[in-house]
Amino acid sequence: MAAYVYASAGAGESSTDLVYSGHSLICENGVLLDEGERFSFETRAAVSDVDLQRLTHDRQRSAAFRDEP
Repeated sequence: MAAYVYASAGAGESSTDLVYSGHSLICENGVLLDEGERFSFETRAAVSDVDLQRLTHDRQRSAAFRDEP
């Protein structure tokens, strides 16, 4: 019941030439929606739609996300 967006430094963005992976990904409810190629020297953006209304609905129905006194 969550979305996860991750982006790491790519080539030329890191403070050293040895620390980068250029990996990016977007997940929703445990499903991978888009992923960038790791260790690529080309710039690529991960782009995807995340259904926020579905996530909100699922969280409202789940006891794990309810406010309890």
